Amino acid sequence: MEKEKLDIEEFVECKPVQNEEESNLFNMDEKTEDVSTEVEASSSEKVAEETSKEKFIRMFNSIEQLSNETKQSILSYLENTDFYIAPASSKYHNNCPEGLVKHSINVAETLLDLTNKHNLVWERKDSPLVIGLLHDICKIATYSQTEKNVLVGQDPKTRKNVWEKRLVYTYDNKLPHLGVHGDKSVAFLLMLAKNNDFTIQELSCIRYHMGNTQEGDTQAYSTVQRLEPLVVWTNIADTIASLTEPILTV
Repeated sequence: MEKEKLDIEEFVECKPVQNEEESNLFNMDEKTEDVSTEVEASSSEKVAEETSKEKFIRMFNSIEQLSNETKQSILSYLENTDFYIAPASSKYHNNCPEGLVKHSINVAETLLDLTNKHNLVWERKDSPLVIGLLHDICKIATYSQTEKNVLVGQDPKTRKNVWEKRLVYTYDNKLPHLGVHGDKSVAFLLMLAKNNDFTIQELSCIRYHMGNTQEGDTQAYSTVQRLEPLVVWTNIADTIASLTEPILTV
């Protein structure tokens, strides 16, 4: 069990190193305490220590348009799934522990950025957050970890291949009856919503966030993007986010 824990940790992204604040900025006496500096340092530490799960929950709770009942319903459900530890894919973007929640945050922030830069007009101001944070809820219970022999190099003396056992993710959809990808996300949200909180615009953007790449969507997407152009911007945000996220090779 301990070996498995160590292997899993190999997949976790390194957190960016924070710059240390100079402790004696004004060359004060060592016994003199700068209270304001301590408060700022403490505040910086709290921000730096915020986990992906905490950030997701904070962003999600900031959505004003969703009722408290729906928020609680969704957060309670996510807490009992692998949403906060699952990868975003098996071999593509963010294929590592916590990859799914990080990708969800990334898409939300990207869609907000596109909204501000291109003056996109949504029916409700919080829609980019709703769509970005929840678009891939369909990936719950979708990936499993298995051990795989991976070629890591060649012994310089014997010239024999060197193999190493590593934990990798494989696609293992445990809820196929809820539909395919975008359909599945919409099904989850309609099941969890308590007060018809989601707009047709939001559900459309979540449903078609992959553009026309979902099986059987070519004709439907052509119609939908004319009726609701913001599904295109959602697809762009998802694509940009995916392209900026790491791919761990094995």
